[in-house]
Amino acid sequence: MESEVSIVLKDINQIYLTVQSQLQLIRSEVRSKIDLEEANADLRQSFLRYESKLNELRILAEELEEKKKRDELNQDFISYKNQLTTLRTALRKANVQCHQRIDNETREALLSGSSRSLLERDSRNRISMQKQSRDITENLASVSRLLAEQVKKSERTLESLAGSSNTLEETKEELKTMTGVVGTSRKLLSKYDRRALTDKLLIFLAFTLFICTVFYIVKKRLFPNLF
Repeated sequence: MESEVSIVLKDINQIYLTVQSQLQLIRSEVRSKIDLEEANADLRQSFLRYESKLNELRILAEELEEKKKRDELNQDFISYKNQLTTLRTALRKANVQCHQRIDNETREALLSGSSRSLLERDSRNRISMQKQSRDITENLASVSRLLAEQVKKSERTLESLAGSSNTLEETKEELKTMTGVVGTSRKLLSKYDRRALTDKLLIFLAFTLFICTVFYIVKKRLFPNLF
């Protein structure tokens, strides 16, 4: 389990570094909206991988039996989830900055005499950005549905665990009751064994007394002068 957790954490950190590098690319090197669209497509894939690893981390935390380690891993999950939110905010800011830079460069190019070519390219870029916006919206909706399903599964798991806990408590109480019954039965059997031994001893003494009495009577009748 610890090795699996270590691998997932390593993957999350690696994806985080990749996203930071892609964001830096948008901030400083992208010079056209087509290139920006490609960079955003790569980032969408990175975010999907990040979310997948976060989901794996959450499942591993739920499977941990030791409460302390489970709580620590849940804290890591919350921290990385907040980190993902920060990355999304940084992506939006980077896109805004890149658009402003591209628009500024476009205006400068228009002033330098390349108006038609730049307008055509800008039109294509706007169409591409609209398509990209639709794709991002669809991806976010898909992720939202996935998270909702995972939340429902978690709720069902918690309900199942609560039911199992109640069953174990009831079984524990029944075992305590059975233990008391067995102990009482053992005491009764021991008492019965002692009483049976006493009865056997009394029967033996009574039988011995009876034999002695019969022997005495026979002796007196048949051998009155003996002894």
